[in-house]
Amino acid sequence: MNVFLGTRLFRRAISYDPGSLLVDYDRAYSLWPGRIHVEGLVIRGSDRNVEWTLVLDRCDFRAHFVDLLHRQFHAGPVTGDGLNFRVRQRKSRWTAAEMAATPPVPGFADPALPLPGPDPPPPTDANYALWSVRLDDVDARHVREIWVDTMRYSGDIEIHGRWLFRPMRWLEVGPARIDMRPLDAGDGMVTSWVTGVNGHLDVTLHPFDLRAVRGAEMLKEVSLDGEFDGAVHMANVVQAVAPAVHFEGTDAPLSARLAIDHGVPGPGTEVHTKPFHAHATAGDISVEATVQLSGVVDAPKHARASLAAHGMHARIGSTSAGGDAQLGVLVHASGHSVDVSGSTLAFTGALGSDAPAGWWARAELQHAVFDPKNGPHLRADIRATAKDASPIAMAVAHDTPVPSWLVNAVSTKGFETTGEILATPSAFEVRSVKAHAEGVDARFAFLHRPQATQWILWVNLGLLEVGVHSDDGKADVVILGARSWFDQGAATLQAAGIHD
Repeated sequence: MNVFLGTRLFRRAISYDPGSLLVDYDRAYSLWPGRIHVEGLVIRGSDRNVEWTLVLDRCDFRAHFVDLLHRQFHAGPVTGDGLNFRVRQRKSRWTAAEMAATPPVPGFADPALPLPGPDPPPPTDANYALWSVRLDDVDARHVREIWVDTMRYSGDIEIHGRWLFRPMRWLEVGPARIDMRPLDAGDGMVTSWVTGVNGHLDVTLHPFDLRAVRGAEMLKEVSLDGEFDGAVHMANVVQAVAPAVHFEGTDAPLSARLAIDHGVPGPGTEVHTKPFHAHATAGDISVEATVQLSGVVDAPKHARASLAAHGMHARIGSTSAGGDAQLGVLVHASGHSVDVSGSTLAFTGALGSDAPAGWWARAELQHAVFDPKNGPHLRADIRATAKDASPIAMAVAHDTPVPSWLVNAVSTKGFETTGEILATPSAFEVRSVKAHAEGVDARFAFLHRPQATQWILWVNLGLLEVGVHSDDGKADVVILGARSWFDQGAATLQAAGIHD
C-alpha cells in the first residue's frame, strides 16, 4: 500500500486525464489498510463549463477502494486541516472587473475561456465514464478560503458534513454544518462586503439532477438554518448595487437568523442592523441620516421590513427637508408577483429651510403589486394624509406669480390625497392624484424618464384657480381656464407614461 501511495502509481490511477482531473500530494502513507494520511494534497479539475482546485494541508481518511472499480472516489470519514477551494466558470467574454475579482486557478491560463470547438453531445447513461466523488463524515478545520467566481469567503471556518458529486449528472451536499469564527466575504480580493462574521449555518443542498436544474433554479434546492453577526461595508454594497449613488458612512453592525427551506425564507428568519451613519447622493438628491434596517419573515411568503432614518437632512434640487422618516414594507409573494399592499412611509419634521418643525405626513400603498418578471414594474394606489398642504402652497408661491400672502391666507389643514403610482427601472409616474384640505383642492400628475421630468398641477384656492406645468424646471402658469388646461395636460402625460 505505501509503495502504491509513495510512488506515482496512485496519482496516475486517479489522474487519468490531467486536463480534466489531476491529483497530487507531497506525502502519503498508510499505517492501517484503507486508512490514509496525506499532506500537501492538491486536486485540480475542469470540464467545458468550469475550472476548479482544492488544496488541503493535511488529511486523514478511510478509502473505499472497491468503489474505484465503479469510477468513484469514495472516502469517509475524512478529517482535514487547512483547506482552500476555488472554482470559476469558463466564459468567452470577460470584463476587467470580473477578471480582477475571479480566482486564478494554478495550472490553467487566465482568463478561463471556453474550450475550442463545438460542445460534444452529452454522454448517455450507456457511455457515461466520468469519475464521481463521494465524501462522508467530513470534518474540515481551518478552512481558509472558498472562492466561487467573484464571491470570496475567507477566514477561519469549520465544515462538517458530506458531499456527493457526479459530473453532469448529480449533486448533493449535507446535511453540513458551517462554523464561522470569523469569516470575511467580498468581491474577490478587490472589494470587501462583510467582515468579522461569527456564527453557524446548517446547510443542505438537496439532491438534484444537474441536467434538470440550471443557474438560479439551484436556489430552490438550498436549505439553511442558523444565525450569525458581523459588519456590512455599506459603501461597497451600495456601490455594487447602485453605481450611480455615491455613499459615505459607517459600517452597519448586522445580526441575522436564517430559516430557509428549499430556497424559501420561513418563519424565524430575521435580519437586523444597529444604527449606522449614512450619507447618499445621486444627481441633485442628497440624504444624510442615522439609519437602522430590519427584516422579519412572519409566515411562509409573508415578510415585513423597515428602514428608520433619524436626524435626517435631505435635499432634492432646491427643496430641503429635515426630521425623522420611517419606511415600512409588507411583502406577500404570490406566483410571479409580489403584493406590497399596506406598506407605509411616515415623516415628521420640516419641509423647507425656513419652515417650522412639527409638520407630518403619512402615506400608505393600497392594491400594490410588484411584478419582477414582466417588466419589472410596480403599480399601486396610494393614500396620504398630512398636517396641512403647506408643501403645495410653497410650490405655488415659488413657481407661480401668485403672491405668497394670498397663498398663506388660505387654510390647508386636514390634507388628504389619493392617487396611483407606476414604476419601472427606467420611469416613474404618478397619475390621477386628487388632494383636498380645509381651504384647497388640487389635482396632480408627474412623469420622470431619463430624458426628462415633467409634472402638472391644478390648485383651487377658493378665490383663485392656478395651473402649473413644469418641464425639466421650466414652468408655465395658467390662471384662466386652469382646470380644463390641467385635464388636457394630465391626459398627455398619461399617454406618454408607463403602459402594461
